[in-house]
Amino acid sequence: MQHPDIAMSTHTPTLDLTATPFSRRGCWLALSYPRPHYQVVGPGLYLRTLHGRPLVQRELFRIDLLRDGEVIEHTATATPSLLTLRPKRGEGEVQIALEATDAVRLRGRGIGLLLTAAIPEKPQAPTVATHDGPGRLAINFRGALRRYEIIALEGAEPTLHGQWEGEHFSRAEVRLEGPAWELAIEEFTSTWVDRSRADFDALERSAVEALQSFNEGLPEVPAALEPARALAGYVLWSATMHPCGQLKREATFMSLNWMDGVWSWDNVFNAVALAGADSKLAFDQIMVVADHQDEHGAYPDYIGDVFKHYNFSKPPVQGVLMDELARHRPRWFTPARRRALLDTIERFTRWWLDHRRYPGRKLCHYLHGNDSGWDNSTILHRGSPLIAPDLNAFLVRQSAWISAQHQRLGSSAKAKRWAKQADALTADVLEQLWNGEQFVGIKLPEDEPVTSRSLVDCMPIVLGKRLPAEIATKLTERIATFITDHGVATEHPDSPMYTPDGYWRGPVWGPSTLLIVLGLESVGAHALAARIARGFCETCSRIGFPENHNALTGEPLRDPGYTWTASAFLLLAGRMDSEGG
Repeated sequence: MQHPDIAMSTHTPTLDLTATPFSRRGCWLALSYPRPHYQVVGPGLYLRTLHGRPLVQRELFRIDLLRDGEVIEHTATATPSLLTLRPKRGEGEVQIALEATDAVRLRGRGIGLLLTAAIPEKPQAPTVATHDGPGRLAINFRGALRRYEIIALEGAEPTLHGQWEGEHFSRAEVRLEGPAWELAIEEFTSTWVDRSRADFDALERSAVEALQSFNEGLPEVPAALEPARALAGYVLWSATMHPCGQLKREATFMSLNWMDGVWSWDNVFNAVALAGADSKLAFDQIMVVADHQDEHGAYPDYIGDVFKHYNFSKPPVQGVLMDELARHRPRWFTPARRRALLDTIERFTRWWLDHRRYPGRKLCHYLHGNDSGWDNSTILHRGSPLIAPDLNAFLVRQSAWISAQHQRLGSSAKAKRWAKQADALTADVLEQLWNGEQFVGIKLPEDEPVTSRSLVDCMPIVLGKRLPAEIATKLTERIATFITDHGVATEHPDSPMYTPDGYWRGPVWGPSTLLIVLGLESVGAHALAARIARGFCETCSRIGFPENHNALTGEPLRDPGYTWTASAFLLLAGRMDSEGG
């Protein structure tokens, strides 16, 4: 039954385009103002593509308003369905809407438009612009691996201006002025083909309806957090890409800013949050990575439409998170999904056990901080290989989950083998990694214990009832010292290695917060879990969903619009009662 203070409204967020780009589900284009710290181009509003290799320039065109041939200052107002630009002085406006999957529409009244190609000073690949027929221009951005057709749909035709250098443009502009006009910018690879197009107003309506339908299935939250819930839904919905290239399924990217791709543990947090909004989309978030599982059972660290790599791995959190999903949505696990998930997760778990155990050791190790997902965690400050407490606790949960699935599917022999594996790993974790006060790592080959003041050594809390009561109590007390008003710090605030913007050396992250909360709940520490959830969610309701945030001040840090932060918020906010936790 729905709690009386739990809200399911149709709140429409206003987007901060410096943090949350304007896009829509399925579309590989987005519009935003890049933040100065990450700018590879000058300031301004840019149309960007999400295609291509990771962490490279995505900006295609800077968008400005024109009056009498001169650029004028503008303001931008964006909802999830419509972006509107208006002059700071005078009349007129430009409205922008998006088509799935590869087009943007611009409509102007009483004002002109300037599109400036975002060509870096030292381009790595040429940009070529040309007339392509009546009312049409074609721009070839080789760096983006795409071409763009600019088509006049109403009013004056766009004109091309620039500096030709014999083989490419060092400067290219598209100008359009007139009392009323409409343009389409359509993304393609080799060949542009004309097509029928929806009415501009219909594009806006379809976006409103699609997002509203999507948000209806998201986890319920207290009424005070409904605006943040609506924004979280938009962040997830707008970052979901149509299948393309190596991505054979819809893929929810981590961000539309610069972390634009799928990393192979981020996707699992998103899957759990998405299960109520779109059950197939949730399943596809796990399988879009599993589609590229190699012959050894390893997942790629990162995958996008044209690039993937296996240089690192990511921690095996699937068991913990599939248990969480089953607690809330048991019917999500159809027989076909259960079998597919069991197959890929079992292979991935076996990969850790077969290929990440040092000769003669029973517990598994990380080869690099990036393998842990906590890239620069202080538990790895002395190097690797490192037998890590979080990794082996996750493998216990993973083995137990695999055992339970085999039991449900009638494979009792396999269920017993995996249950025995879970029990053996549990015993080894407690014997080798608990020093009487905290969990430690073991640096190999020296066989030296490694202590830290990182939250990562508290992650065995996810072992729940497998922990002896005395250890569970000490671990709970230790976790309590990491809590701030904004969540749970990843490095103890009193640690000499604590850094306010230290990535995994201090800031609060959504996934680590969620895992700690799940662990605390599993040992009965519900009040402490609720306190953490409340601090994290209330902070997100004020700052949005950055990659991480300052543990002491709540200041947003790094990528300002991150999907797994939105997912963690949605999964934690439902745990808060009417008094706030």
